[in-house]
Amino acid sequence: MGNFDGLIPSLIIFGAMIVAVIWGCWELVDLFFIDDAIRTTEPIIPEIELVVKENVVDTLYVYRKP
Repeated sequence: MGNFDGLIPSLIIFGAMIVAVIWGCWELVDLFFIDDAIRTTEPIIPEIELVVKENVVDTLYVYRKP
């Protein structure tokens, strides 16, 4: 009938390329059109927490909704 050697690896590579193109398109839409900015009419004042782990102090800013 036919020689199907290499058909499965070719389909896997083709499917991976389709997934990569769809993922790349979504990342471009996310980069250019989805805005993750926080807009408010009031100043945002964070709560400051100090985290001490293994003698290293790290500052953590916690923003809460009013």
